[in-house]
Amino acid sequence: MGHDDKARVIFNYVPPIMVIFAVYGLNVTTSSPLVVGGIIGSMFPALFTAVVVGELLYTLYKGDSIEEFDKKALIYSGISTAVGAAIGVALAAATTAIFPSGMLGAALAGATIGVIAPIAGLLATAAIIFAAEKVNEYIISPIVEYFSSKEKEV
Repeated sequence: MGHDDKARVIFNYVPPIMVIFAVYGLNVTTSSPLVVGGIIGSMFPALFTAVVVGELLYTLYKGDSIEEFDKKALIYSGISTAVGAAIGVALAAATTAIFPSGMLGAALAGATIGVIAPIAGLLATAAIIFAAEKVNEYIISPIVEYFSSKEKEV
């Protein structure tokens, strides 16, 4: 099994399996579907964030310096966790509105969120990061440069 095949297996099969455990682990009959959706939507990004944090802690433990890519990976994975929770809540609300019955709605919400949330979360995170970089480039950096040049003049 090559590297690409392992990555494909992880990204295609891990989120739905995690959702199955979450649906069975949560008491879905008494929990709000929005809470369940938020938890299910943020599970896979939170797992990825935990792996990134573990890698950074190991790097610090070895005494190595943290690279720029590792810093960005931590920030991006943290953003994707919050985005995944928001997408999970939105998908749970939509699924519950379409299928309002109790158990069928919870099972359908879990299955829908487990498949769609990681993909939508990655796309939304990429859009947020792109917008944040543009804001930094066109708004924040010029303001910082303006005020830093004022201090040198005085």
